Amino acid sequence: MNVIKTPRTPNIRPATPADASAIRRLQERWAKEKITHGFRPATLADIRKALGDWCYVAEANKRVIGFVAGTVQRSPGLAVVPKGTRYLEVADLYVVPAQRSKGIGRQLVDALLAQGRHRRIRYATLYSSTKGAHRVMRFYECAGFESWYVQMYQKLD
Repeated sequence: MNVIKTPRTPNIRPATPADASAIRRLQERWAKEKITHGFRPATLADIRKALGDWCYVAEANKRVIGFVAGTVQRSPGLAVVPKGTRYLEVADLYVVPAQRSKGIGRQLVDALLAQGRHRRIRYATLYSSTKGAHRVMRFYECAGFESWYVQMYQKLD
């Protein structure tokens, strides 16, 4: 009888200082994939600063396989967020390619949004420079986000 080994269900948890190097490695993988316009990995020092209430990791088989990071901002008077209101901005989301389309990214985003609700933040925003914009938009729409604006570019040679 053949036994097929599958990874355990990922554990979604707040990132700790011990996760900083793993997040840096994931960012390096992300950059090598060239799936995001202009993406460059953060320094280890910047990653350590970003850890805390607004950074979560997905861990399976004792390995970090994805992360989400957000920041809390105060609105200058955005079209969708009233002036002076705090809002959560989803800054980064990455899951290793072999684990994509398994619900891990959604679990990470849900954890971050739940933290925002817990902290009485009423709005969340995000922007994406991902080259697969249509796919990313569908992902975030399924997570409850709505389109606010679109920005596009064309290189004129």
